[in-house]
Amino acid sequence: MMLRFIGVLSALVLISGAIPASAQTVTSPMSQPPSMRPAKKVTVHYVCSGLKVTAVYDNVKDRVSFVWGAKDNHLPHVASADGVRYANSVIEWWEKGNNVTISSLPEKNVLATCTTS
Repeated sequence: MMLRFIGVLSALVLISGAIPASAQTVTSPMSQPPSMRPAKKVTVHYVCSGLKVTAVYDNVKDRVSFVWGAKDNHLPHVASADGVRYANSVIEWWEKGNNVTISSLPEKNVLATCTTS
């Protein structure tokens, strides 16, 4: 019985290691643990409701920075059950897959939806 358990466990380990890195999807630098993030800062270009927005993900400070409404925003990474979320008391940057939603807080009014460009 113990040998069968070890055999099944070994097979699972081999299968989990067989997934190529190219098949693994990572949407946001912040979705990875700090030790696995590729660089100190990562710049991503978005189109948000027709406007071009450049976001800088700062992996050292664990935040995203972008300009919206003629204002520089530097939002800290906050807990999220789905996607990667950055927010302060006024604005929220919520990334799910390749899409981002910018919303006003506390009302949660969607200001823009964004896709990578």
